[in-house]
Amino acid sequence: MERETVDFFRTPYFLVKADKKFAEEISEEVRDILKKRKTKKFDNLINYKNYASNKIRQDLKSDQKRDAPITSLGFDTYTSVGGFLDNDGPEIELEELPSKIQNHLDDNVKAIPLSLTYESIWLNITYNNDYNRCHNHKDQADLVFVLYLTKGTLWLRNPNHRPKLDRFYSHMGSSLSIEFNTGDMILFPSDIDHWVEPYKENYTRISIAGNLRIN
Repeated sequence: MERETVDFFRTPYFLVKADKKFAEEISEEVRDILKKRKTKKFDNLINYKNYASNKIRQDLKSDQKRDAPITSLGFDTYTSVGGFLDNDGPEIELEELPSKIQNHLDDNVKAIPLSLTYESIWLNITYNNDYNRCHNHKDQADLVFVLYLTKGTLWLRNPNHRPKLDRFYSHMGSSLSIEFNTGDMILFPSDIDHWVEPYKENYTRISIAGNLRIN
């Protein structure tokens, strides 16, 4: 008699741990990004904010009333649709990024054993108490990447969470968070739900994120 326990359907995550000297090497380029942000040179920056004050209505079909609420009982309801600031500006091209940051990003993407093409790249600049709602990118890409230019924390939802079995096998639970430092990077499948919690520390969080297509 033969027996085997097999872990099918694993989800790949690609993690990069940067050299501790990297933060110092790109410090001037990070300062330049913040300077451009203040002068609005990067009009396509996406800032994830606290949207509790804005009621988000259901995006109904064009033949229905656009302002119809999700429920007629008067509940205040919110959805992740429309949870980000509008981003009408052009997306950032890889070549527009400062050279050291650009090379670091591209080297890490090319190290993945897949043929990948950049679909889009953008900057996240967030401040005290800002957060990023739970979402995924499955309708936009195959993989998502986040490159941290400051320290930051990313939460990832476990797509295969099974409470009782997880107690004995994966010991993972419904989600996990990863603490990143400057230069660290993560790439993961675009259907994975992820989010950023509000933070209390008094510093500006900066990261570069983007979508990748598998050729």
